[in-house]
Amino acid sequence: MEVEFTGPVYVVKDNIDTDQIIPAQYLNLIPTIPDEYEKLGSYALCGLPDALYPERFVPEGQMDTKYPIVIGGRNFGCGSSREHAPIAMGAGGLQSRDRGEFRAHFLPQLRGDRRTLSGRFVRSPL
Repeated sequence: MEVEFTGPVYVVKDNIDTDQIIPAQYLNLIPTIPDEYEKLGSYALCGLPDALYPERFVPEGQMDTKYPIVIGGRNFGCGSSREHAPIAMGAGGLQSRDRGEFRAHFLPQLRGDRRTLSGRFVRSPL
């Protein structure tokens, strides 16, 4: 069955690495503990530079994002194979993602998160 997602979209540039998706200081959160899973999601994409991304994916003090869809540029998820990165995205409320190119180690982890869904992705010109 084909699934189509609609909703607000968060767009990021090329070469977003796992340190920007979830900075190292939050890796002590244990995603198998429900409260910590939620808290991990509140930090999703908080490593993006404020100068380029004045609006956070998950607003400060919130647990979920208003953006169920992320469009990532080329090389999204590059860097270490940090398993917390795709978990944080799902915990933060991501439902769908489109990308130019995912790093090979990142995509299977993203698919494996129980809250991150796959579906039909429609590219629109940016």
